[in-house]
Amino acid sequence: MQARIYGDLVRFVECDPSVTALDLFHLVDESDLDRFQSGLVRADGTHRPSYDAVKSAIADSGGLCSDVEASWRHSTTVAGAVAAVGAARGPGRFGFGVSVKEAAGFHAGIFRAAGRRLSESDRGAIGAALASSGPAPGLVSRASGVVRAYWPSGVVFPARSLAPGWYVYAVRFAASMNRSRTALLVGTPFRVG
Repeated sequence: MQARIYGDLVRFVECDPSVTALDLFHLVDESDLDRFQSGLVRADGTHRPSYDAVKSAIADSGGLCSDVEASWRHSTTVAGAVAAVGAARGPGRFGFGVSVKEAAGFHAGIFRAAGRRLSESDRGAIGAALASSGPAPGLVSRASGVVRAYWPSGVVFPARSLAPGWYVYAVRFAASMNRSRTALLVGTPFRVG
C-alpha cells in the first residue's frame, strides 16, 4: 500500500508545473529507533518495498509528465462531506451518520416535507435555515457539532415524537479552516406514521 502511494505521489508531482521539488523526509531512517522512521531505506541499509516503487516511477517517466497535467482550483466546498441519511432510528429516536475529509462544524435539521420529492426551492430553503440560527418554516428539530477529519460521527437529535407525515434530514457543513467553504446534504424524504 505504501509503495503504491509513493509511486502515485511521484507521478502526481511530475505533472504539476507548480511543484519545483519533492522532498521525501527522510530517505534513510534515523539510526536511533526512538527517532523518526519514515525513510525509503531502513537504518540498516535495506530497502522498504516503497523504495522500488518510487525508483520505478521516477525512471519510467524520465522526469517528464506521462499523464494529464494537474490543474488546481480553489475548493468552495468541504472535502469529502458524506451523510448516511435514512429513516427514523426507532420510536422517538432520530439521527444519521456523517464523515468528512477535513475538520468541519455542522448544523443539521429534521424538516417537514410536502411528499416523497423535494424541489430545488425546498432545498434552498433548507440550506438557508441551516445557515441561520433563527426559526425556520418546516424545521422541527436541530443538532450541531464538530466532525473530525476521517472520523465517522453521528448526528443525534433530541428524543421526540413527530406527527405523522413526511420529513427529511439535512446537514450543512462548514470547513473549520475556512467557514466560507460549505457543503449542504439533503436526504430523501421519509414517512413517519
